[in-house]
Amino acid sequence: MVETAKHRGREYQCVPCYHKEGRVVINEKGRIEDHILKTHVKLDEVPFYCSLCLFRCHSLQQLNKHVTAYARHREMARKRDVQDHQPFLMKSSNPTK
Repeated sequence: MVETAKHRGREYQCVPCYHKEGRVVINEKGRIEDHILKTHVKLDEVPFYCSLCLFRCHSLQQLNKHVTAYARHREMARKRDVQDHQPFLMKSSNPTK
């Protein structure tokens, strides 16, 4: 029996995690995309990433937003005494599309 998702009647889940761990459901499309990038895609396969926290994304705009908007990243930078984030923002030379 399939459980109904709370968000717009849709259910998003990671198929590899489902087969490996059982029922892993992530209800929001953006969250499942983030999960797949972080868990199943190597750093050199994504267009942009942060070498400080290993955040992966598809655009430089997303990467800059991550550095400035997310408390978890700011906390990690503070603990490591990082003032300038630019050296940690990386662009892959040959990302997989």
